[in-house]
Amino acid sequence: MRKPIPPSAWLIGALLMAHATGAATLAPLSQTLARTSQPSIVNGQATASFPSVGALLLYEDAAASSFYGACSGTLIGCRTFLTAAHCVCPDNAMDATSCERQGTTPPATLRVFFQQAGVFPVAGVAIPPDYQFAVRGDVAVVTLGDSVTGIAPSPLNVAQRPGVGTAGTIVGFGTTATGRGSTDDSGIKRTGTVTTALCPDDIPNDTHICWEFSGTGANSCEGDSGGPLLIDFGAGPVVAGVTSGGHSNTCLAPDSAFDSDVFVNRAWIEATAGTDLGTESCDLPAVGSALTATTAAGGELSASGAEAHLQFDVPDGTAVLRIGLNGQIGSGSGFDSQINDFDLFARAGSAPTTQIFDCADAGPTPFGSCEINAPRAGAWYVTVRLNSGAGAFQVTTTTFAAASALPCTGDCNGDGTVTIDEMVLGVAIALGNDNLSSCPAVDANGDGVVTVDEIVAAVTNALNGCPVP
Repeated sequence: MRKPIPPSAWLIGALLMAHATGAATLAPLSQTLARTSQPSIVNGQATASFPSVGALLLYEDAAASSFYGACSGTLIGCRTFLTAAHCVCPDNAMDATSCERQGTTPPATLRVFFQQAGVFPVAGVAIPPDYQFAVRGDVAVVTLGDSVTGIAPSPLNVAQRPGVGTAGTIVGFGTTATGRGSTDDSGIKRTGTVTTALCPDDIPNDTHICWEFSGTGANSCEGDSGGPLLIDFGAGPVVAGVTSGGHSNTCLAPDSAFDSDVFVNRAWIEATAGTDLGTESCDLPAVGSALTATTAAGGELSASGAEAHLQFDVPDGTAVLRIGLNGQIGSGSGFDSQINDFDLFARAGSAPTTQIFDCADAGPTPFGSCEINAPRAGAWYVTVRLNSGAGAFQVTTTTFAAASALPCTGDCNGDGTVTIDEMVLGVAIALGNDNLSSCPAVDANGDGVVTVDEIVAAVTNALNGCPVP
């Protein structure tokens, strides 16, 4: 079974019992018998891109005082998060009947983390009635308690099933192969590339998307469960697959990995998500638009280096500043393994301390976030502090400018006028024939989408001149 090394004598016994009773050879990527699901992409690269991809954080209680692991997933609506069914089902509940009988994970014990948006409560979870692991329907819709702002939801694949040989991108917070048998190095967001292939004989081709990992490209592992397989069919990346499982006990080559096919499950996902699905923007300008800027940094914490200090600049006109922290979930190995606890402190103008800061997150996990409205412009300082454990971390800072900070709508080169050529370019961007990066100024509200109203505004500015600031 694709499971981490047991962290306790109890789990060793449980695994031996499972072996003696002929347990299945396939397992969800994030699942262990002790409910220690951890979230990285094997052979991948650390990233702060793909803002819609988040981590599903799993706690023992509603007070979020005892953390035990994570899965991955994707924001597909302002309050809708797509993940795997096995991430919200009890251990060894491998189908909808047994999951419903034992009860899905209580929403109060779940949170969802986004690097550019923070931590969100969960209001509800749903799984398909036909879910059967490694057969069909390993998808789940998680309804968030609050709307996620500043991140554009990822669209679902509603066009076609991907053929064999299709290139794709996987993203997740799971463990790498080196973390399976020793220290749990999950919690770092990673991405990698795969190429689809025929599924092995024991995985149905008509309900799954598969790939072979031979050592090149990338592979998924524990904690990547629920994360997306992104494929571009010509109109931009869409969520084509939801990470489900694999065959290698080490996540190393050779392996045959499999995702639940979103196109096959689209009707249930659409019906469950309802009107929240298909939202193009959520209030604040979307990360990646002209009104936002993101910086990312990483490092290591240990007993000999228990603090890391970072510095970044906040530009004038910033309406909202967000700082996200995600770190390696575990440290140690075997009987010495433990969950890491990293704390986040931020301050304008000078380095923060544990007593003096403008914002902080000292929760009992390696995940945290801060949000500051109308932050002071200039230098800001972040301290990441080791409370317990050791390992890698990522810090992501995101600034959102006020809408008034945009130039004249349609004024691509910022010279104070809108020309016919700039209007033609704006129309091309609206039709999807050119990239928004060619003229960010045509996107008046910074949501990453050029609408008819924005084209009309550009025409008005061409006829009447740009408004005087």
